[in-house]
Amino acid sequence: MDTPVSEAGLQAFMGILPPTPHIRVAEFTRGRPELDTGRLEGLETIYARVTGQRPSIALDHPRPDAAAHEEYGEGVLNGIWCGRAQPFPTPEDALAVLHGFCRALIPHGVLHLDTDRPRWERGDTAEELLGLLAATGFHPRRVDCEPARVRVLAIRKWRCCADGPRPLYDTHAV
Repeated sequence: MDTPVSEAGLQAFMGILPPTPHIRVAEFTRGRPELDTGRLEGLETIYARVTGQRPSIALDHPRPDAAAHEEYGEGVLNGIWCGRAQPFPTPEDALAVLHGFCRALIPHGVLHLDTDRPRWERGDTAEELLGLLAATGFHPRRVDCEPARVRVLAIRKWRCCADGPRPLYDTHAV
């Protein structure tokens, strides 16, 4: 059963996007899109908090079967919203999709992933999925593991840090 996007979850996503006057977000989902530009423009971003001006927001809805890095190229998206994602049939499939998301995002870009809990044959699949996120270049900021679902808000790592990336932006430069 699909659950609606919570305002708190959406604000958490928008609130850590890199500070820039132009934001580009892609929504990868199965079924009906969950997001629209008007809804995103009403939420606070770091850029709006620092400058007092709202950034322009471009929201894309690519083909359901599109691979992020093939659809967009490398380092062009500020955020990826992947709600109601297709379940990953194998760890290798998850790894390929997450690598594509990482390549399509700019450094410190944000990923929201909401998917059915994988049903792989081995181990705790939620923990394994978090391990795959780390292996592909993401640092989870928020994780919600339910019996049937896994929701993760993660930042693309820019450089290696022992405790993960810190989105410390030079507010004077913004």
